[in-house]
Amino acid sequence: MSTQLEYKEEDQANELRTLFQDIEEGNENDEELFADQTINEIDVLNLPPRKEVHTKNKRTKIKLSKPLLRFLFTVIIVIAGLGTAIYVWQDEITTLLHKL
Repeated sequence: MSTQLEYKEEDQANELRTLFQDIEEGNENDEELFADQTINEIDVLNLPPRKEVHTKNKRTKIKLSKPLLRFLFTVIIVIAGLGTAIYVWQDEITTLLHKL
């Protein structure tokens, strides 16, 4: 276990040494890479207030009371029951209507 830890520490130390050597040498490749990248600077003083940013994209919530939910649930169950009954007893219902 300790050999793995020592190896990791050595590995990190070697990576850091090479990075510092590149920086000290003034590696031209790195300077070109940094020159190509565009840095977006954000002007902190011109940002909108936090309250404004977080309240813009709120959804409208529909609040339903429990009695209304129970009523809607029973209406849906009754409609489903009637639809099933009509589908099952369709022939009997049509013969009764024709007799009238």
